[in-house]
Amino acid sequence: MKSCRGFTLIEMLVAIALLSIIGMALISFLPTIVTLNRNSTQDQEITVAAKQFFEEVRRDWATPTTFEAGTIPNPPEGCSASIQDPDSGAPGIRKRVTLACDDGASSFVAEFGRPS
Repeated sequence: MKSCRGFTLIEMLVAIALLSIIGMALISFLPTIVTLNRNSTQDQEITVAAKQFFEEVRRDWATPTTFEAGTIPNPPEGCSASIQDPDSGAPGIRKRVTLACDDGASSFVAEFGRPS
């Protein structure tokens, strides 16, 4: 008579225990992964809004007259914008626009040269 070889009850219990331990370890990382994904999405949204803001500034300051006026569009919600003149020796050549957002970690700076 041929004998069939299968798994013993002990082997099955050990395999189930190992799979359970691995599964619990993976499930424990799930909240961390969800939080990281949410933070990454928020960072991406802020970055896209900042890019759009600076593109509007660039478009608005396309002529020397509008550049000298120094008006900027409304910053994205939750952010504030400021303008500085970085050239103390030759004012009016460049303007530095800083966009700081309320999340505390996002700050964007762009410099614009006077158009000719």
